[in-house]
Amino acid sequence: PLQVVAASATVPDPVGLASRYLDEPKIVTAGQRRRMLARIVRGRDVDTIRDTLTCLARAGTRKVLVFCNARNEVERLAHELTGRPPFRHAVFAHHGSLARNSRLQTEQRFLHAPTAVCFATCTLELVIDIGDVDLVALTSVPPDVAALMQRTGRGGRRTAANHVVCFAASAFEESVFRTMLSAQKRGLWFE
Repeated sequence: PLQVVAASATVPDPVGLASRYLDEPKIVTAGQRRRMLARIVRGRDVDTIRDTLTCLARAGTRKVLVFCNARNEVERLAHELTGRPPFRHAVFAHHGSLARNSRLQTEQRFLHAPTAVCFATCTLELVIDIGDVDLVALTSVPPDVAALMQRTGRGGRRTAANHVVCFAASAFEESVFRTMLSAQKRGLWFE
């Protein structure tokens, strides 16, 4: 008989979804979710981001994936941090406006760098596994809880916990981050 396999890390109701499309589905899970250790930092300016990443690097963080909602923010932050400690020239930019070969080259360089930071739009949100990302940072609120889960899920893939830093520009953004992180933890997707 034909065997159909569907895989996803971000389906809020796997039983319901599988039942809708498959006859007699069998749900297989990878076990418990990784623990997320998230903190919110007030401020989204270059100095706050640089100072926070520098402090975390001194504490042992080696590889950071930073998600931005806009490519101009990716370019600006990568430009501002290139050449500066702690990442020096291991600062990368990744977004959809770059040529495909350039994106693939950036992914490989980030993957193989022992210490690096990569600023990216949602282009690195799906279907990528850079397993040794120590920290995921968000410079702005993602569009929804599913995007938050995809982005934060890129970190800590080889550990029991993933570490997340959210940069909030205002008290309102801080509140939105707290609400979304809480929703993610409780499995509420607000579809």
